[in-house]
Amino acid sequence: MDKTIKNLHLGLSATVVFGAPLLYGFNPNKILPLIFEFKVDNLELKNIFRAIMGLYIAFAIYWVIGIRKSEHWRNATLTNIIFMGGLAFGRLSKSVSFNCNDMGNI
Repeated sequence: MDKTIKNLHLGLSATVVFGAPLLYGFNPNKILPLIFEFKVDNLELKNIFRAIMGLYIAFAIYWVIGIRKSEHWRNATLTNIIFMGGLAFGRLSKSVSFNCNDMGNI
């Protein structure tokens, strides 16, 4: 298998997952109200967003290591699957809970 195609999922994931938290992690009280209409009032909430940013960046760095070092490729791919699966599960569970709550209003 071509090495570029083999590593494509890790490269795309690392790019998106590295870039996204930089938008809200460094200065959440300025960026989040612009993007999500969500105000960050206290220090604890800022620290939570910065901690999430750190986790996302750590995963992205590991996926780049998986691209560059073949002995890490399998574990990097597994963490990518678990990470993306967790995001998908969170989105699906949220949409299912919204649909169940809306049914009571019919």
